[in-house]
Amino acid sequence: MLPVLIREGTSGIVEVKGFGAPQTWHPDNDLDKALDLLFTLYEARTPDGVRFQDNYHHEGFNWLSTQVGNLYWRWLFRIVQYGALLEDLAGRGRVPYFLNRLNFARVWEVLHPRRPGPWAGLEAWRLYRRALPAHNRQVAARPGGDLLFYRYGPRDFRTREMLDVFEAEGAPFHFVYSPSRPLFARRHAQGRPVYFLHRRWAAPRIFCNSYDLSGFPGGLRPAVAAIIRRAEEHMSFAVWEYHQHLEALRPRPPRLLFGLEDHQEIYPLLYACRTLGVPTVGYQFSMYARRQAAYTLERWAPGSYDGFDNVITWGPYWEQVLRRWSQVYPEGYHLPGANKLSYGYRRLESERFSTRNILIPYEFWGNTRRIGQCMQKLMDRGWTVYFKFKPDEEPDRQLDCYELPGAYRERVVEVRDITDELMAEINVVAGGMTTLLYDLLPYGKHTWVFETEFRLLDDMVQDGLAEKIRCEDLDTLPDPGPADRQVDRAWLFNPAPLPEVLRTHVLARL
Repeated sequence: MLPVLIREGTSGIVEVKGFGAPQTWHPDNDLDKALDLLFTLYEARTPDGVRFQDNYHHEGFNWLSTQVGNLYWRWLFRIVQYGALLEDLAGRGRVPYFLNRLNFARVWEVLHPRRPGPWAGLEAWRLYRRALPAHNRQVAARPGGDLLFYRYGPRDFRTREMLDVFEAEGAPFHFVYSPSRPLFARRHAQGRPVYFLHRRWAAPRIFCNSYDLSGFPGGLRPAVAAIIRRAEEHMSFAVWEYHQHLEALRPRPPRLLFGLEDHQEIYPLLYACRTLGVPTVGYQFSMYARRQAAYTLERWAPGSYDGFDNVITWGPYWEQVLRRWSQVYPEGYHLPGANKLSYGYRRLESERFSTRNILIPYEFWGNTRRIGQCMQKLMDRGWTVYFKFKPDEEPDRQLDCYELPGAYRERVVEVRDITDELMAEINVVAGGMTTLLYDLLPYGKHTWVFETEFRLLDDMVQDGLAEKIRCEDLDTLPDPGPADRQVDRAWLFNPAPLPEVLRTHVLARL
């Protein structure tokens, strides 16, 4: 077996270097294929005839709830993305050496699990099985933690405005963070006490099942078996972590757990709070759409999902989308909220406005190569492309994903922040997956969804909020007139100010 070097870009494009000429692999981002695999997995049965979807009830919770996001996004979608590359490596007898460990490296490790070295395991045991539980017990016993506030780390831009509200209101809260090693080392320098989730380790297997996988193509069955094994390992660890949180929080339970509606790591703490009688409230994290399988939970029976007690949504539209595809959420589950980020939404005028000014945000999933080709076609026709960077990733790496030749890349107008003044220059907003396209609808611009195999925004097109555009048609597409669309902003984003929403649904419970 000969080694090859693998480097993955932030949107999933993979460079392979080894024997022979370097290769660039572009992932197959077909979400429908991943969704079909997930639905097939739901129906797989044990030798006793128990469905996969019904087989993970334990201690009063359905632990499969904790893994839909992993199954769909982290594993089955990655198998779709990189199936051809996996077959090529196996067929040529190549073993990858990863220069960075992103999505392809992670799914490779699921299919080819490796054990950490003894010293790495010893250090992790010291940090995460001794120091972290002791730290959590100390934090849980401290006063001032009536509210546990879950965020994606100290620099989480999504919850920045929420943090400002809680601090202005003098709320008694502790942070809840995932324990990266650097963050855990700086745990006493975060401004407030931090209660940590646990770092995953090889906990004793509680779930260990075999399934008839004849519903899958023969070549996929070993991969699906490996994915099931990994999901059962994660669920077994989640049960262990649940008991750790019970032990830490039982002497002095908080009064409320609140945070983003995460679909991966929050569940053990959430279940511990529910067992202790602590209410839990989530805040809508991302768009709801059919192909957001961890939120829509299509084909789940009513009452079969264990999540937050309630979730605050951005506006009535989002609950309508969920109920279009899902039966799982009871009436009253969703609470009226507001967008978690604030925009001015003033419709200004600008001398720099042109009907050929288009704003394209960076997207970390999807066919960025294809969208880059659309950008080139537009620039060839005299359009000006404004490129909005994501604040938590390196700008150059974001642009790299679009594979723009140097002459085109130099013409891109770089955008860091969305302002009313910027939006006065723009006539069209376009992309393929980002929630920002929804966020910017109240500005009244033309909204385009570029047609690719990554169909996350099909609901947006279906609901008349955007127009689907084929790259092939850009050569002859008539220029759009000046945009002045009228969008029911309150339908998408409740007009209530975020402080009012948090006072009503969060702070009033303390």
